[in-house]
Amino acid sequence: MMNNSCGLNLKRFFNVFSLLIFTFLLFSCVTNRVDGNSDAEKIKNAKYQMVNKNEELYYLDTQIKYPAFENYPEFSKRIANTVESNWKSFKSYCKEEWDSINQLNSMDGSKSRLPPFEYLVEAEVTYSDQYVSVYLETYIFNGGAHGNVVIQTFCYDTQNKTYADITKATGYSYQQLSEACKKALVNRLIDQDPALPAVQRDTFMQNINTEVFPQASNFEKFTLDGKIVNIYYEPYSVAPYSYGIQVVSLKFKY
Repeated sequence: MMNNSCGLNLKRFFNVFSLLIFTFLLFSCVTNRVDGNSDAEKIKNAKYQMVNKNEELYYLDTQIKYPAFENYPEFSKRIANTVESNWKSFKSYCKEEWDSINQLNSMDGSKSRLPPFEYLVEAEVTYSDQYVSVYLETYIFNGGAHGNVVIQTFCYDTQNKTYADITKATGYSYQQLSEACKKALVNRLIDQDPALPAVQRDTFMQNINTEVFPQASNFEKFTLDGKIVNIYYEPYSVAPYSYGIQVVSLKFKY
């Protein structure tokens, strides 16, 4: 069993790691995952190959997938740099941490060893008019009851060679996005559960009001699929971990 100091070390690391990922997101745009390819033919030279990286070490199992676009090298480079940098940061930390935890456990008389930590990255590509969206979902297990999920998105404007702004791409203002997302989340998490305790209802409302406040940083995790924008909320942002990732899907305003 992990002692309190180990738990604090893991918690402190994840806070630092989340901040690191947020820093990368400041330099990228947002997008989402989808299955539709209806707009793929509208975008010339949008071919890509999925990069796969698998590594099994005694302290870390890694499975990574992300797209590399043949004709958009700068876009591909940003995606690759983000994924690779985050992975290397976690990898450099977790060997020492894994060894340290097992050493402490052995001092307490435990003969069992921790399973390897996990770092899993899945990717999806979708299209909307001139936009290519990439959704990255990273699952990180570094001890504890369960792993943690981090979402990153990129939305590339292939005509202007820049990154999409959610308001320009969809026709919504931040105020309109806020109102629409709040309505959807309140309905799903609160109104549809009449047995929800009052304390939890209040907690949900506080989280929702904070996460959908009409400012750009609250709508950075989005993807475009045809004429639909998908806006993502990670576990713990608006609801407990058991509720999973929350997605609000809206039709474009035009």
